[in-house]
Amino acid sequence: EDNSAIDLTFYVDTSFATTEYLLYRKDNTQPYKHIASLPSTSQPYIYYTDTDVDPSNKRYHYYLSVKDACGISEKKSNVVSPIYIQLKSSENTNRIIRSNYIGWDSVAYYKVFRKQKDDLLWSDIATLQPWEYVYNDNLNNISNLKDNLIYRVEAYEAPSHWEEAYTSSSQSVTYTRDIWIPNAFTPKGENNKTFGPVATFTQQDNYLFQIYNRMGLMIFQTTDINQGWDGRFNGEYVPQGSYVYIIYCTFSDGTCRERNGNSNKIEI
Repeated sequence: EDNSAIDLTFYVDTSFATTEYLLYRKDNTQPYKHIASLPSTSQPYIYYTDTDVDPSNKRYHYYLSVKDACGISEKKSNVVSPIYIQLKSSENTNRIIRSNYIGWDSVAYYKVFRKQKDDLLWSDIATLQPWEYVYNDNLNNISNLKDNLIYRVEAYEAPSHWEEAYTSSSQSVTYTRDIWIPNAFTPKGENNKTFGPVATFTQQDNYLFQIYNRMGLMIFQTTDINQGWDGRFNGEYVPQGSYVYIIYCTFSDGTCRERNGNSNKIEI
């Protein structure tokens, strides 16, 4: 969830005489450059946290170069590339696009995790095979959706001695709850044949849309958020003019909204 750093782990051969390790990094716009010198160790692994990064917007690649007892750099590690994810949001779907994790012999699978901003725990929402790079998260399946969703992806190593998992940086999306009302519609035309609001993240069981004429007679009513008015009352098209709409809805976070007013000229 912290997108200000990348944690790296390198496994090293302790039998090789070294004086230090040189860490190199590149991103998708710059070539490799030396970013740190790490002391030799008797342990089989080296940890390093790279804080000069922007993993939400760039993909990075790393390798270690080994200095031997003579101070010559003659060995290099394999390249390590953390998972980079992109998030593309539409009205009812979030599309999570991942890169490959590079650093192991093979990856067994990837998992997609999601949570809302104030949640303590992540939810495991999908498993992706190594050849699957995209997951579409249907927001209609999320109960009590608030104003922010956060995603991350984990890679799981194919069966090996270490059996590790690697976690990507996280990506978040913020939502605006609102109701949009069109100005006019043309029931007998080719386009805009129905009149109705566009509401985001509303509860289906707490929705009401009504149309009244100038005499105060209700001529249309629905509790289906996907149903608009086709300009008819009792099977007949109403005269051209302005009509009053009233909308009641409850958003997915529990807040209520009422909108009413006169539609602009409706071309019948």
